[in-house]
Amino acid sequence: MSLPQASKSPAVGLTALVLGLVAVVVPFLPVAMDGFRRYVGLVGGVIVLVVAVLGLLGDRRGKPMAAIGLLLGLLAVLVSAMMFVGGRPF
Repeated sequence: MSLPQASKSPAVGLTALVLGLVAVVVPFLPVAMDGFRRYVGLVGGVIVLVVAVLGLLGDRRGKPMAAIGLLLGLLAVLVSAMMFVGGRPF
């Protein structure tokens, strides 16, 4: 009896891409997120990095989307770090 094969769907890569877009865009939305804005990119970026790495590992489809999600996650962490250093939200 063999183990079931892992799904080869692009769902993980697509999830990384969508979460990456959200993590980059949400800190710049013109809504009142005083004191919380700089953490959105950091937390979202770290989550995106984990999901994107999972999407890049193994034999599954959607690796280009996972790679773009990885870059967006890195960008979200970088923007969040700039907000921390700058001391104020953009």
